[in-house]
Amino acid sequence: MPAFVFSLRYEDSANWAICKSSGLIGVRSSPSAIRSAAQVRDGDTIFVWRGGGQRPGSGLLAMITATDRARPAVNAPWPDPEIYTYVVPFALNRELRKAIPDRFPDNRRGVRFGIQNTDLQKGLRPLSPDSVAKLAACFGGATTRGPR
Repeated sequence: MPAFVFSLRYEDSANWAICKSSGLIGVRSSPSAIRSAAQVRDGDTIFVWRGGGQRPGSGLLAMITATDRARPAVNAPWPDPEIYTYVVPFALNRELRKAIPDRFPDNRRGVRFGIQNTDLQKGLRPLSPDSVAKLAACFGGATTRGPR
């Protein structure tokens, strides 16, 4: 079951409102995020994460479903549109009332969700089945798509 984590930088937290109103998430120019964007398909589950370590509001925010493949970011709706390489259209499945944080001892793998800290810094990354199950449990356990 392919699933991804999309990370907003803490300082870009206001962009989540723009994402929801436009139905798009923006993929920055990170080579690994660009490779990940090429893997996203219509129906894939994407978990939305707000970076920021232990700062208030950081952590798991929402579960969304890709409604199409990634496409070039022409006229990206966020401030600094030139830093976005691709956009992924989505539908919002569920948004948490309060973000669920994780701890990353020694800046490594998260204790709660098992996501590598550096993957959250890249913007968009595929997830392991174990991490998908742990993240999905926060939304009742189901993701939006079966195996591809």
